[in-house]
Amino acid sequence: MDKYSRNLTCYILGLSVSIIGSILFSFSTGLYLLETTKSGMTFALNLSFFVLPVVLLSPYFGFLVDKYSKKKLILISDFLNGTLMVALYFLWGNGYNTFLIYLGSILTGVFSNLVAIAFETGKPDLFENKYLVKINSYSVIINNFSTILGPVFAGIIYSFFDLKIFILLNGFSFFLSFLFEAFLIFKSKGKSEEEKHETSIKILFSDKVLLKKIILLLLFNISATLIFQVSIPYILNINFNIKKELYGIIQSFLPIGMICGAFITNFFKFKFNNNFIEKSFSMLGVLGLVSFLPIFIKNNSSIIFIYGFVLFFLGIIGSSIDILIFSYFQETLNDSIRGKIIGTFISLMKIVVFLTIILSGKIVDSYSPYINFFLSLTISIIALLYLKISKIFFNYKKKSIENG
Repeated sequence: MDKYSRNLTCYILGLSVSIIGSILFSFSTGLYLLETTKSGMTFALNLSFFVLPVVLLSPYFGFLVDKYSKKKLILISDFLNGTLMVALYFLWGNGYNTFLIYLGSILTGVFSNLVAIAFETGKPDLFENKYLVKINSYSVIINNFSTILGPVFAGIIYSFFDLKIFILLNGFSFFLSFLFEAFLIFKSKGKSEEEKHETSIKILFSDKVLLKKIILLLLFNISATLIFQVSIPYILNINFNIKKELYGIIQSFLPIGMICGAFITNFFKFKFNNNFIEKSFSMLGVLGLVSFLPIFIKNNSSIIFIYGFVLFFLGIIGSSIDILIFSYFQETLNDSIRGKIIGTFISLMKIVVFLTIILSGKIVDSYSPYINFFLSLTISIIALLYLKISKIFFNYKKKSIENG
């Protein structure tokens, strides 16, 4: 087996097992907290403990993966994750179960986030540049298949087994991932190159081209979040009182769209440039307009179709952007600064989404969910105008230089 096939096999198997194990743990602990405490706050708190390490520690983890061996960090993190789950299994049932769940969520969030950043920055050390879009597409497909199927399997298993079994299964999944990842072959990094680019992070953030792309992607995330995170669930459940089974089906259109987006991006070989960003904002603007239709259409069947359509295409656009931006980072950034940039980027995105969700919820409670659609559409229009004006200015400047 050649290096590419070996790395691809070990990467896909390790990632799949680890993600499914994490979803089983997250889903089952959430159900347990709801059943035992009858409190939405404890449930929400548990979810926040998974996200908190991503927001707070991603920039620092980016520094770690730039400085130390990515393979060792991945192996240590998964081994610690497995050890943590086994420890929770033996400590379970001593009257501190809720505390153990919170502790487990925080620590597994820390270790899993370090693994994720090490993999994102290490893909160019595992695969040649020509394979990066394909590998990132596989990652999106695995993540979203797991998102769809994980809760289904977790719900079935939860009906028959105690939560302790979930915790132990998750521990075994991390140890299995550890075994697969041990066979990965990373390209060695030269010390001289690392020292030469040690302070390149400052130069990179002064790069106007990259800075513009990051700002545009932050705006895209704000605009997309305003549509699907709070507004659509509120309209479906409160305004139209959709049945819970139908609501679950509608929500599944987002990960299905992301899977389709991964296949489309890999097939058409899109490039991450201003034209792609412009088309993405144009599609987002159209989806923002479509989201207004339930004001005029009161039929439940039509509402299901409309928001299923919106979430499906949001998934396509979102996964395409995720794949291409990380491929862009992996292809263009030097190995000694890639982790810092990716870590900071992930942290910024999570903070922006978190704040947008809070703002969106406040607007829904105080005014109307349709205000969020209007704000999303406005952001898309502003971004499009900026991109159009930038293109006109660039072409004018180029012609001026050519004409002397």
